[in-house]
Amino acid sequence: MKFIYAIFFILFCTTASAQQELNNYLRTHSYSFSLDKGFDQAITDTLKLKLKNYKLILQAEGGSHDLAIYEKLPVMWVNFLHTNFGLKHLFLEFSHASAVCVNKFLASGDSTFLYSSNKEYWQQYRNLNTNSEPNNQVHFFGIDFNKPSSYLKALRLLLPLSQPPENIKNDILLISNSDNSVIDCDNLLNINASLKKGISNYKSEYEKYLGTNYNDFGRIIESQGTCKDAFKNRNNNIAENFLSFDYDYNDPIYYGELGMAHTILKNKVAASIINNSPKFKDKVCVINLYCYNCTTEKEEVSNWPLKKIEEDIQKYFLQFCTSDFTLFDLSENNELINKYKEYGQFLIIAKDQN
Repeated sequence: MKFIYAIFFILFCTTASAQQELNNYLRTHSYSFSLDKGFDQAITDTLKLKLKNYKLILQAEGGSHDLAIYEKLPVMWVNFLHTNFGLKHLFLEFSHASAVCVNKFLASGDSTFLYSSNKEYWQQYRNLNTNSEPNNQVHFFGIDFNKPSSYLKALRLLLPLSQPPENIKNDILLISNSDNSVIDCDNLLNINASLKKGISNYKSEYEKYLGTNYNDFGRIIESQGTCKDAFKNRNNNIAENFLSFDYDYNDPIYYGELGMAHTILKNKVAASIINNSPKFKDKVCVINLYCYNCTTEKEEVSNWPLKKIEEDIQKYFLQFCTSDFTLFDLSENNELINKYKEYGQFLIIAKDQN
């Protein structure tokens, strides 16, 4: 009996010791911050050190796409990465057609170019560019499938005022004359198929006619994935589109924001596919987000991609969240945090958001 008690005592002490070590780690690797004020000097210094070897910083949208925090969180990251790492290109969970519309607004300030009505959100990026040198401004690119809301709008923005060559005249008229107010997914795919065929047959004439806009035009037409099969092979399509853009840009660092279903490193999703590609091998840094006690009017808030560690997050991490937003650094080589690190190198806990 004494032997059994001794075994239980040893196990209890071992568990208690491991728990204390984990607590000590989380206490010394957690940082409160504000979406309005950004990172203080302590977090800035830590992140400058920890992020310097990554090529893609990927922020997850956890909880719900509709939480108001996603009108400030990406802007905070972009400002930080632009200032400290020279970030120039970024993406959100939208198509390149949407990115073309946003970039047109950033250059002109004309909100009629935007594919969405949230001018205040996009104005934050325009403010950043206004205070930056022309060769150091940020630009969006899109890696998701095309949607009717921005498809024709973007293509029309890329067309010159001059008359097109005869061989591509009908294609250009198809863009100009299609009714954007009634276009649906089927119409989009029919138009895109015609334009893809036209580019295949008369690529040089398209290049000459569109000039510097040809690359954006071609990216929209040739994008992987469609609105018809949005959930079919989507992660692979997102990854392939991203790597194709990197082939052209070859930037030292990118920022992206995707729903957390696309960011968990341990799963075969966009983040892990990119992270296992030759050029980006172990160069993708994921910041997952767990939303505690959050609500939206549009949908139930769920952290399901983190379900297997959710109990631990609430039991061990939450005690160190002394403000609405806390960043946990899980990037170190430490067996205490390996089960959490495999999801992503950092975790943000947001409390009481809507």
